[in-house]
Amino acid sequence: MTAAVPRTWVFALLLLTPAIWSVNYLVARSAPGGIEPHTLASGRWLLAALLFSLGQWRSLWNQRSHIAEQWHRYAILGALGMWICGAWVYIAGRTTSALNIALIYSMAPVLIVAASAYWLKEKLGWHQVLGMLLSLAGVLHVVLKGQWAHLAQVQWVAGDVWILVCTLSWTAYSLLLKKWHSPLASGARLSVIGLAGVLIMLPMTAIEIWHNPQPILTWPGVGLILAAAVFPGYGAYLAYTVLQRTLAACDDPRPEWMPNPHQPLVKLAGSGVLQPWRGLGLQKAFIAQRVRMAGPTAQVFGTASPSNPASWRNLLSAGFSLRAIKLMYGGAVRFIGVRIPGFPADDTAAGAENEIERDCFDTAAQQHLISQGWHGVGLGAGPGRIRYRPLPHTDFPT
Repeated sequence: MTAAVPRTWVFALLLLTPAIWSVNYLVARSAPGGIEPHTLASGRWLLAALLFSLGQWRSLWNQRSHIAEQWHRYAILGALGMWICGAWVYIAGRTTSALNIALIYSMAPVLIVAASAYWLKEKLGWHQVLGMLLSLAGVLHVVLKGQWAHLAQVQWVAGDVWILVCTLSWTAYSLLLKKWHSPLASGARLSVIGLAGVLIMLPMTAIEIWHNPQPILTWPGVGLILAAAVFPGYGAYLAYTVLQRTLAACDDPRPEWMPNPHQPLVKLAGSGVLQPWRGLGLQKAFIAQRVRMAGPTAQVFGTASPSNPASWRNLLSAGFSLRAIKLMYGGAVRFIGVRIPGFPADDTAAGAENEIERDCFDTAAQQHLISQGWHGVGLGAGPGRIRYRPLPHTDFPT
């Protein structure tokens, strides 16, 4: 069962995460003369990808056909997020300061919000626009050291241009990461993107090794790889994921299925079963027990990843129906399963004669059915198949 993150830890992470990210800027300034840019970036993301893949091997193996089919998307994300926003940052560190890197990069969130409103058609309120303007003004104020009259005299060095390109690349990476849905969990997805980035950087890394008369790896260089992989690579991402899961208002699934306001509403907390104990029906028993604890009149909802068939199968077998598919927890695709007291979910229910099966990973087709008033009610004939049928006229039995 998942545990809520204490509020004190949430605020600590809000302060800690930017500090962890800033380690990469210090690495960029320390790297010249110690290790080459592509060698550093390749080592960083190879190690980080291995860390992210821990506990994800089964999911990665089960999704091998998806990874092979969508390899070009992972390659693009690897190029944008790991090559350009990795090696190019270290190239910039040769001629610009860590402070300039941090300041220019701080424009990325503003660009992401603006581009999301234009390209992804996300709603942008006046308070967000005001926040963007204040953020940009703050960056300029620090760069100019409060001397706004010197704006026309600002001189750019080569490293600043490299970082500006990195900022634009990170904006594109963030937008595509959100636009291109994936059945992979966050850690598994990042491990694939990281390895794709490493493969893209291999030719440049080989050129650096060939033309460098000095040893390509030294103990200081290995230390920089470890620092970049563990802190801004792995650690910052984990901290960011915790904040996304804890603070994101968009993770509230209620607007997707409109629960009955006259009945209690309960969220089914997630539970995991260790490998040696799987196959014994423990998760199914946990779900049944927590449904009983919720009470006979409670509406219960829970989430499951399409890449975790055991979870969504157990939800379906416990009388839940799939009412929505939503990006949650920092961009992960999740089924929203709902159990309403008295709602018919067996094969004699209305609409059973009109059932349609869909593959669990075909989220577009399933979302289309859901938008037309259908819901997932049970396991299909083949592995990874879900049966959908039309909803009755009302969700709330009388």
